[in-house]
Amino acid sequence: VITRGCLDKLDRQELQGVIGHEFSHIFNGDMRINIFLIGILAGITLIGQFGEFFSRSGSWSGKNNTKGIGGSFAIVGLALVLVGYIGLFFGRLIKAAISRQREFLADASAVQYTRDKDGIANALFKIKIDSDHSFLNSKSAEELSHLCFERTHQLKLFSNLLSTHPPIEKRIERISPRFVPNKNRTRSETNESSDSIVSSKARDTFVNATIVAGALSSQVGQVQAGQIREIHFQIAQLPEQLVHTARGSDNTYSNWHLVYGLLVIHNTMAKEEVLRVASDYIDKADLILIDHLLPMLSALSVKQQFFLLDLALPRIKSETEEKQKFFIARCKKLVDCDHKISLNEYVIYSLVWLATKQESAMPKNINSFNSVITELRTVLSTFIDQSGQSDERKQSLYLHLMKSFDSKHTEIMLRKFNVTQFHSALVKLSKLSPLLKQPLVDTLAQAIAFDNRLNDKEFMLMRAVCEFLGCPVPNLI
Repeated sequence: VITRGCLDKLDRQELQGVIGHEFSHIFNGDMRINIFLIGILAGITLIGQFGEFFSRSGSWSGKNNTKGIGGSFAIVGLALVLVGYIGLFFGRLIKAAISRQREFLADASAVQYTRDKDGIANALFKIKIDSDHSFLNSKSAEELSHLCFERTHQLKLFSNLLSTHPPIEKRIERISPRFVPNKNRTRSETNESSDSIVSSKARDTFVNATIVAGALSSQVGQVQAGQIREIHFQIAQLPEQLVHTARGSDNTYSNWHLVYGLLVIHNTMAKEEVLRVASDYIDKADLILIDHLLPMLSALSVKQQFFLLDLALPRIKSETEEKQKFFIARCKKLVDCDHKISLNEYVIYSLVWLATKQESAMPKNINSFNSVITELRTVLSTFIDQSGQSDERKQSLYLHLMKSFDSKHTEIMLRKFNVTQFHSALVKLSKLSPLLKQPLVDTLAQAIAFDNRLNDKEFMLMRAVCEFLGCPVPNLI
């Protein structure tokens, strides 16, 4: 549950930090503690409320009888009020002390979940400088204060002891000691003017095909605010109908039609022939809709097409298992209809397959590159072979990059793209231990950056490898 103030005043990066913080409370069992504390405090409060009732009853009775019953009620009532509110005070002290420590844990967990310390730090800073802060206009604000992201009401007495949240300055300092606030960016500004947000430097870094290996490999596994803003900018350049189709919000086309269309475009046969063959297992109405999408999809660059694919996959993954199996079976038939599998087709199909594959714990039991030398040679040779350089330069690059893994195999495996060997290599490399994945990604990044340009085939290969390795990679590498 997010307040309207959060939605209006925080951007996507900051909202991610807040959601990560609250998710941590659930994951770490804080919600159970919070509900328990609410019950305890409600019970203590009830004692005081009974006391107030008896006091009022005694006062009323005292006016209507002379036997001292009213005075007894009043004394009992005052005693209960005293016991109740003394207990309530110390109960709130305990609640606040527990809550403050859990807030520090949740802040640290939010950074761990989002891999971004600036998001939650900026959210806290905005709350600090906001005129309304995070206060709630509700009589229940105090009772539920430990369930909220920041303080819900102003404390006048014992603020350090009764506060359920540590001071914002301390929270920010623990998250990011060298924090520099971004005071000027809000969610509405982000949505209204993408052009003003995306600087020329960001475009050069993420859109320009000229890259360096260090910049590329450092992006893998790290999703940062600049990348998110750039992606929003790129999505805004796509045809609106295709974006709605990918997200499953179009009334005519579905995201299935979009994925089918991408497979038709990248098939080695002519699209008319592919649609004719596909008529054996895809309904005529669906084929007509796919055919209508093809001109729009064909007009896009490969990277833009992959943007749409990335938007579609989460929606497809949310389908039932039965529908997913039906969908992936159709995709496989589209890929196999020409009895050939191009690099483009393979990457699209593998991303769909990975998205619909039932999640299971993949063993990460390969702790040495020695047992995957063949697979390393296959993947590295494929990357270098797609660079479009001369055979001499390919051989030189292969020798330079492979020597850190193996000194025996110095000849590059030059051949046409072999989908069977490449897929088998990726499946085996996916079992590498986490510490071995970074050197592999670094090596592939060097292979790409050797000629200071990133072509479409290298882009798709990098996406496929990183998906199999389980390392998220920004779309605009």
